[in-house]
Amino acid sequence: MKSHKFILTVAILSLFSTLVMAPPLGTAFTYQGRLADGGAPANGSYDLTFTLYDDASGGTAVAGPLTNSLTSLSNGLFTVTLDFGGDVFDSNARWLGIGVRTNGSAGDFTLLSLRQKISASPYAIYASAAGTAGVAASASTATSATNVSGTVAVANGGTGSTTASAALNALGGASLAANSFTGIQSLNDNALQLRSSGVTLHALRYCGSGSSFAALAIDGPVLFGNSGGILGTVNGGQRSVLNWNSSGQVGIGFPIVSYTLQVNGQVAGVGNYVNVSDVRFKKDVATLEGALDKVMRLRAVTFDWRREAFPDLRFDQGRQIGFIAQEIRDVLPEVVSADNKGFLSVAYSEVVPVLAEALKDQQHAICLRDAEIAALKEKTAKLESRLEALEASMQQQFRDKP
Repeated sequence: MKSHKFILTVAILSLFSTLVMAPPLGTAFTYQGRLADGGAPANGSYDLTFTLYDDASGGTAVAGPLTNSLTSLSNGLFTVTLDFGGDVFDSNARWLGIGVRTNGSAGDFTLLSLRQKISASPYAIYASAAGTAGVAASASTATSATNVSGTVAVANGGTGSTTASAALNALGGASLAANSFTGIQSLNDNALQLRSSGVTLHALRYCGSGSSFAALAIDGPVLFGNSGGILGTVNGGQRSVLNWNSSGQVGIGFPIVSYTLQVNGQVAGVGNYVNVSDVRFKKDVATLEGALDKVMRLRAVTFDWRREAFPDLRFDQGRQIGFIAQEIRDVLPEVVSADNKGFLSVAYSEVVPVLAEALKDQQHAICLRDAEIAALKEKTAKLESRLEALEASMQQQFRDKP
């Protein structure tokens, strides 16, 4: 049997790629080489086998072998197409082991002594479309990304942001609507910046582990906007559930907020609503005078809300009981406030101390009258006793006359 000594003198690895967006080309690539048989360029038909290793010698086979039977060689040159799949190229170095035998031979393949290191093709460094990328220095569009470091360009044509690295910047609405996040994604304690324009910033971030927001290390998520924000629903049309402004005022069901917390609708709970009332927070404390007179000037009314005139306020249906703010303002101006449109509100809870003091005034008046009545009763009893004694004396005088 003729002995063959094969030498691979030239090897070129190239990956199919393109500079324009096109359908993915798969994971196959072409391999070209020049084979010498017995010192001379090989000609004819040969069987070639290819195995992918993780080391230049020894190591472990990570893919293959792939066998290309009946490979034609002319002047030693050959070209084959290889496909080990995409998972084997995970940024770790790979070496290609090659075996050769003449076509039709039943013998074993002769393994070439030197494995060929697979190098990156220039266009593989910049891929216009990649099915899977372990690490991407730059990506125009990513359907799914576990960790992103650096900046992300605005998807709808903006210029992106040049803020601190390791931040997700300016995710455009078009891209965010067209794609979705699956599984648990990590921002690595950085901000998900929704929009950036100059110093304007709107983002979602984590605060804790040494970081804080407004001097608070809450160990949780923070959603913030430059001048406020909204949490809403879209089922049946857009609706603001909760909104806040740059002054820290929060509205629940209220489109425009004038108070620290403004709720449009009934509020229920199983605990008590408490007001801070420690004397250490107060000064110029004085007892309320004339409380009973003030209460006597208040007018309680029943009424219906003008729901048709003010649909955005979503007033309750049915008869209501309360005060008229304009009337109570003349008596207790301290419990009446106006919003930024001039509409008045009454702090009903602040009427309670007035009622308590009025009740004390009334009770004091009752006690005074009770004392007066008791004194009058005592005086009347004495007069009755004297009258009875006088009547008895007069009767005795009449009986003593001859």
